[in-house]
Amino acid sequence: MWFYRLLRLNSMFHNHRIKLAGVGLLNALGMRHLCVRLDPTMRCNLRCLMCGSSVEDDNPKYKMQFTMEETSRIMEVFLPYTLQFYLGCQREPTMYKQFPEIVRRAKRQYGVPMVGLVTNGQLLTHEHLLELAEHGLDELTLSVHGIERETFERFMPPGKFDKHVRLMEEVKALRASRKKAFRLRINYVVNRDTLDELPRVLDLYARYKIDVIQVRPMKVRTMLYEKGGLDVQQLHTYRETVNRMRQRAKDLGIVFIANDSGVYAKRAGDSAIIQEEVAHFIAPPDAKSQRVHWWEETYPQYCRRTKWYRRVARKCLTSRHVLCESIESRLGFLDYDIS
Repeated sequence: MWFYRLLRLNSMFHNHRIKLAGVGLLNALGMRHLCVRLDPTMRCNLRCLMCGSSVEDDNPKYKMQFTMEETSRIMEVFLPYTLQFYLGCQREPTMYKQFPEIVRRAKRQYGVPMVGLVTNGQLLTHEHLLELAEHGLDELTLSVHGIERETFERFMPPGKFDKHVRLMEEVKALRASRKKAFRLRINYVVNRDTLDELPRVLDLYARYKIDVIQVRPMKVRTMLYEKGGLDVQQLHTYRETVNRMRQRAKDLGIVFIANDSGVYAKRAGDSAIIQEEVAHFIAPPDAKSQRVHWWEETYPQYCRRTKWYRRVARKCLTSRHVLCESIESRLGFLDYDIS
């Protein structure tokens, strides 16, 4: 759980100058400092109501995927400098046939300290779980939008709640049979129709001995779920519930990650300043717009081309307020508290 201790320490320390200087030093020494999220495919097996992309699944870009040759090149460029690597972000990585091989290479070939798989879990088989454990996967994250059969299947169609429960049982049995097995994390998204389930989430997943749970409210309205985020009264309920869950998770020995306010800020915070320099999200539609031209340059070449060290040094001399004002996001920012 060292990674979450590192995140907790980062959230407690607010001097962006020292953080940026540390990142610059790690880069200069050729040490790991990047956080990389890779969607090898834009396909998804579900049409989740709270996903802004689900309504566009017929768009040609949501049929795109990297070849294994391209994926290998991306790993070659980024992973020697990567501290945290997540396979899966906006789409479903298990739709990519070679996803276990990506995990194997990340751990065995490139030795990335923290490798995670983020998935809805509906396509994972028992054989997949054995393979991922054998390859050294550090964390399996399951995205969940409801803990009752009706809400789960309503918000994650055509997903089946029984498959989710069966997967949880298989993961629990696998972890019990192995001294070293991946951590289990739940990412739970709350909306206006599922807030009443939130107090019971920990009770359900504590049965499966999860290690980490993240709770967040829905970000924006989607074409398939136009109610959007929580209303004013629900925000009050959300905050009270999260505070109780935080203490309950502590008693259970579960890492608890949540936004206590339930409100997305319009301006970036400290974390976004650092993320600009260490976080890379790579997906097929945006391949040619990446900051790092991975198809034709190495990571050190990218740093030289963009005068990366000069930019970071300039940020070290700039006030936090000015830097936060310069970072824009049409979806807003959500600060998490980790305990």
